[in-house]
Amino acid sequence: MPRRNALPHYQERENKDGSLSRYVYPTIGGKPCWRKIPDNGQWEGVRGYRRYLAKVIEEETNKAHHSNTLFGEVATAWLEERHKTRSAGTVALDGKNIRVVLLPRFGSRPWYEIRRRDIQGMIFDLVPRQYQRSTVQITVLKTLRQIIKWQSLREEVPYDSQLFAGLEYPRTNPSKEGKRKGRALTPEEIGALLEAIPYHHRSLIQIMVLTGLRIGEALAMEWKHYAKEEGKTGTGYYRVERTLNHRQEMVNPKTPGSKATLRLGSQAVAILERHRAEQARLRLQYPGWIDQGDPLIFPTQPTFTGEGTSVLSPRRQPDQLGRCQYTDNVRKAIQRAAANAGLGKVNPHDFRHTHASKLISEGCNIKAVSHRLRHTSIQTTLDIYGHLYLDDQQEVADIADRAFNFG
Repeated sequence: MPRRNALPHYQERENKDGSLSRYVYPTIGGKPCWRKIPDNGQWEGVRGYRRYLAKVIEEETNKAHHSNTLFGEVATAWLEERHKTRSAGTVALDGKNIRVVLLPRFGSRPWYEIRRRDIQGMIFDLVPRQYQRSTVQITVLKTLRQIIKWQSLREEVPYDSQLFAGLEYPRTNPSKEGKRKGRALTPEEIGALLEAIPYHHRSLIQIMVLTGLRIGEALAMEWKHYAKEEGKTGTGYYRVERTLNHRQEMVNPKTPGSKATLRLGSQAVAILERHRAEQARLRLQYPGWIDQGDPLIFPTQPTFTGEGTSVLSPRRQPDQLGRCQYTDNVRKAIQRAAANAGLGKVNPHDFRHTHASKLISEGCNIKAVSHRLRHTSIQTTLDIYGHLYLDDQQEVADIADRAFNFG
């Protein structure tokens, strides 16, 4: 027979093996809520019983005030509200996090039942097999935290700030780490990055991908060195003369060979012409525009929300318009956009690797690629990109057979 102790809302029951199980049963909403006290030192003795009883009362009381709304319904409502205050690109990224990661895991559960152990389990499932740690931290967890916080405010219940505190991440194998090599992005990844990057950086990234320019060379581009050729071809060229160093100084490029004329295709010319027209409108709209010597192609300019140049971003605007951009600011903007798009870490120099790798995959010979990248020698290009060229000796032998047909 179970025996009662003098303590309120407390009972001990004898198990078949002679041991005792301890229970608390506070009355919540007119009904007893039975909970077994865990067998560990934290809940031992009378003090442990009192702490556990208070914990159960707090949890059950909070649960009673929660609605039974499923997380999927909460996430959908939150995303609809998000449309009213955020840009289309930000909402699209939040929607992707919800659709791809959060709904399959939490969609059919009441939102208030999501526990820290559930979030921890999600992290170990995602990192590093599906996402990098930075992507989960900056995008997935941020979206989940905002949804739960938003619903807590709606229902006027306390938000558990410890839900996301001190989360752990899988340790990567140090033997597989080392200096990061250049990364070639796919066209789909480039498109996702352009959707996530602020509008005023998009033309810069497109030109870097289409030309293979280094970040300093792209930020130092001046309109006087650009020309669109007359005729129906719509092509043009740009003369690389200067680069921007880390002290924001216009200096000579990396090597003497880096000073060269780059041919521009019709797509690059169209982007630059559109960018020049938008810049001309901004010059008229903002009379405080400052030109440092010759007008730059990609200087500091007002930041906008969403598409086009109509609505100013609520973020802090540049102090001066028309001056050289800080390379670190551009690099951080690219990395932040890449993380938001779920692409992991992306650096500006990856656009140069993307440009070269795509040329090689389309059949460009090593000499043409080396000339395009303005490398000091072909050997430099081979050392970096040689692994992308054909190395199947049998296939080489078959090509020779086809080239020299002796009957």
